[in-house]
Amino acid sequence: MKKRANENPIKLLLDFQKTLNQTPSYEKMIEEIKMMKFKVRPIQGSLSDVDFKNKQFVEILWKLGKLDSFFQEKILSLKGKEKEFFLNFFESVYLKYQEDLNKIKLSKTKFKKTDNLLAVEIFKEVSDKVN
Repeated sequence: MKKRANENPIKLLLDFQKTLNQTPSYEKMIEEIKMMKFKVRPIQGSLSDVDFKNKQFVEILWKLGKLDSFFQEKILSLKGKEKEFFLNFFESVYLKYQEDLNKIKLSKTKFKKTDNLLAVEIFKEVSDKVN
């Protein structure tokens, strides 16, 4: 197995930030999200009134998918303090997007229902393939 050289986490993060800032069209984000195989599972409440085509929702979900792919791709190439820095950055960005998701109004109806609390779990389907 070929050993990878340690990569500069700051350069990796700056390059990744450029990717996130260059969001594609709404339609392209939808297409890429489908390929990311996200699943939404209700923990509390019903998904029947949820507008999953909300542009903010789609953009944040796309960014979370890109963040996950970037993490999976780069984490193994980092060691020591570089890895710690990378993990801290990753956690802070992840938490920011999670907070942003919590602030989005996803209801299809214009009236706010205070008794209809919705909690969902969003996860990626993982392949069971073994190399």
